[in-house]
Amino acid sequence: MGPPLAEGEISTNIKVLYVGQADADLDDGGEVALDRAGIDGSLKYGLGDGHSVGLNISYVRSAYDFSGATAFGGTEPWEDIDFMDLGLSFNYQIDRTQSLFVMPSIRFAGETDADFNDGLEWGGVMGYVKQFNRSLALGIGGGVFTGLEETTVFPFLYVYWQMSDDWRVSNPFRPGPSGPAGLEVVYTGAENWEFGLGGGYRSSRFALDDEGVAPEGYGQNESAILFTRATYSFNRANTLDLYLGTAVAGELTLDDRKGRKIQSEDYDPSLMAAIAYSLKF
Repeated sequence: MGPPLAEGEISTNIKVLYVGQADADLDDGGEVALDRAGIDGSLKYGLGDGHSVGLNISYVRSAYDFSGATAFGGTEPWEDIDFMDLGLSFNYQIDRTQSLFVMPSIRFAGETDADFNDGLEWGGVMGYVKQFNRSLALGIGGGVFTGLEETTVFPFLYVYWQMSDDWRVSNPFRPGPSGPAGLEVVYTGAENWEFGLGGGYRSSRFALDDEGVAPEGYGQNESAILFTRATYSFNRANTLDLYLGTAVAGELTLDDRKGRKIQSEDYDPSLMAAIAYSLKF
């Protein structure tokens, strides 16, 4: 969430991320691998009294590689998937220890040649955070998103607990393979370094083009991500994140144009590595 901004203060953040996921065996034969790369830019403007508004723009490409597949009719169900996201944020500071936030967004998720309207998804998240002391902040919230022939509703918890000078438990908000829906134990006792161990849940749904085994249908990839992280801070504004992990309980789902399931395939745990660079100014 970051500290409140003074009135008129502007905070800008740019993040670049690459994730490589090695070949994973599909239950019905063949393998799937994934390369994901993207860039994220955000701007936050202080309104005074701790309130702020923000803008976020991001683009990610996920390149899938199916090899020797006998699943999905022996064909590749999809190839390259583009994700483009435009979001707003508003943070309202109730008092020195309590705040509310609202983050609406609209997103396109689909193959390069998919119909743009089929790939649109919109909604938002909102929540409440309570700062109990300098070492502990907890929050609760939820999100609703609709589009891609599906409506998703989910709760989430915000956690920041500085257990000691060198250890904390928090959500994994740094750019990485899992996203913020999880928990991470972090060691901060080394100069210029942080080391983390955590996990999260990741689900991506996207529209397909008018060719292939499910013309104008939908694909989905969901899994739990377990990871270790090492972060080096060049200074307060420049950081480099290195990740090593695995995707477990992975499942690929193929739906028709009405959102009805055609087939799903489990895939085995696979090695995952990621690198991210963040710049604040």
